[in-house]
This record gives sequence, C-alpha cells and structure tokens, in this order.
Amino acid sequence: MAHFRSQGAFAQLTAIPEKHVALKPPSLTFAEAASVPLVGLTSYQSLMQYGHFQAKQRVLILAASGGTGSFAVQLYVQIGLRMCVCAKGSLGGDGVWSHACR
Repeated sequence: MAHFRSQGAFAQLTAIPEKHVALKPPSLTFAEAASVPLVGLTSYQSLMQYGHFQAKQRVLILAASGGTGSFAVQLYVQIGLRMCVCAKGSLGGDGVWSHACR
C-alpha cells in the first residue's frame, strides 16, 4: 500500500511512471473511472488474498449491484465460483435475493 503522505497523494498534481497510467474509456465519466482502482482492488483482494476461494465454491455477495459487488461478480465468474447475490436485480449469480422481494 502506498504511503500517501510521503508520496504526495494530497497534492493537486503528482508525477507517476507512464506504465501506471491507462486511457479512460470514453463510455465512463471521470468519477466512474476514478473509482475503478479502488473497487477492483477491493474485489480482487477479497477473492485472492483473504477469501482463498477456488472454483465451484459457493459465495454470497451482498450489494452485488454496487461498485465493489459488481466487480466481484465479474471476477468470481472468471474463477468459476458459484454465487448467490443480493441486489436490486439479477447480475448473473446462481441465485438472487432481491431487495424488492418481501
């Protein structure tokens, strides 16, 4: 993890190596593009570093229609996990608990 205070993350501008930069997809707003590293890393860490999940295991993803949850669904599909998702709509899980259901 970066040491924000020592690397100038609170500055308005900062210099970083070109290899750490990617073009923003035209379909995303700047705010959406800025959120990708955080939600992507959170989803990846929960899968690989903390969860130690393997193919065909079952997982429950809460708030699957949110930023981190939607990334988690995409990552977990690639790994081959079986998912139940809690969301406002279906996102491709094997089972869905919808907030609209009573």
